[in-house]
Amino acid sequence: MNPPVAEAKAFKDFQGKQCNRDYRRLCPMMPIGKCDLESKIEQLSLPCKAFVEEHR
Repeated sequence: MNPPVAEAKAFKDFQGKQCNRDYRRLCPMMPIGKCDLESKIEQLSLPCKAFVEEHR
C-alpha cells in the first residue's frame, strides 16, 4: 500500500514517535500538516532530526 500523497498539506508530515514531542514543542497550536519540521531541523531532538533526514 502506498503512503497517501500530501495534496492538501502544506508540509511533509513526519508522524512518528520520534517527532511527537517536537511537534508539540515547536508547533503547539498547529495541526501537524501545517508545521514545517524540515525548516526547524536545527531545533529538533536527535531522534526526530535523524527521522526527518531519513524520510525527506
